[in-house]
Amino acid sequence: MKIEYDNIQFDSQEEVNFYIWLKEAKKAGYVKYFEYHTTTWEITERQTYPKIIHLKTKAKIVQKFLLSPLTYTLDFVVKFNDKFFKEFPDHGLVRVKKMAGDAQFSLNETTIAIDVKGPYNQNDAHRRFSIMQKLVYARTGYFVNMVIPQGHRQGKVYKRGFFERTWVPEEIAFISNRKVLTRRKPFAKCVLLKEHLENYNY
Repeated sequence: MKIEYDNIQFDSQEEVNFYIWLKEAKKAGYVKYFEYHTTTWEITERQTYPKIIHLKTKAKIVQKFLLSPLTYTLDFVVKFNDKFFKEFPDHGLVRVKKMAGDAQFSLNETTIAIDVKGPYNQNDAHRRFSIMQKLVYARTGYFVNMVIPQGHRQGKVYKRGFFERTWVPEEIAFISNRKVLTRRKPFAKCVLLKEHLENYNY
């Protein structure tokens, strides 16, 4: 089910939440620009197979449809400013891009490809993404980061979400329409950006 926010149709609430984070990050100077659903890669081409067609006087070979092309549309492309990596060293993002030649890598990328997922592995989404992540990297050289905004448990292990590693936007942090500001439980361990700025030692 699509969710509309800022006149944009998002695929999930997690994507909306990350979009709100990006808007706050851009305003604060941590992000230079970002794009949503603007990059689509063709991972495999349309596949056909030869089939012999017998006519009255001869036979000819035609190409018949076998498989549709496999494409992947990236959720977000984000160009970060260096101060984000300086102030939030525990961001959890992998900054690597394969360049021309098998042994050449850029290890300090500021433009990062991101796929946003929910904390729960519904319909085996995390495993399916892991397969696509490998295919995209092999085809394009871009490593797509899976970002889960909210902290969650995998078995007995608690995995911190991206908002815990950075900050949670105020619009998301609190329950709306309450007389007293009340934190949403999933983001109770997150700091606000203004709290980070108050405590950060420049």
